[in-house]
Amino acid sequence: MGVDLTVSERTDYRTDEKGRTQYTVTLIYNFEGNAYKIIEYTENLAEMANCTTVTVNSIHFIDALKRMKDDMLFIEHDGEHYANEERKLKSAIEDLESFIEEFNLTEDEEDRIFEVHLWF
Repeated sequence: MGVDLTVSERTDYRTDEKGRTQYTVTLIYNFEGNAYKIIEYTENLAEMANCTTVTVNSIHFIDALKRMKDDMLFIEHDGEHYANEERKLKSAIEDLESFIEEFNLTEDEEDRIFEVHLWF
């Protein structure tokens, strides 16, 4: 079964003539192959159901990467029992690092809001 975990960013906040808040949502990334690992490590995503959307900010992705790297140290230390897990986690770390770098996410940007949508 395929899993898509797409990330869109909210930008261009504005108020319309009736006082309603509006913003633009732009699809920016898809964690296709590593969706399960990203979900497992990112706060607010673990309880997602099919076809749901959850909002997160930059900190959630950065914290997930830190937890992944901490777990990788444990897996590498314990060796052969976790060979398959190590391969999956390495791939997810690389994917999340690329995402964070490509979109210049930093810990001090709590106001950057992302919509994460799960589909399987």
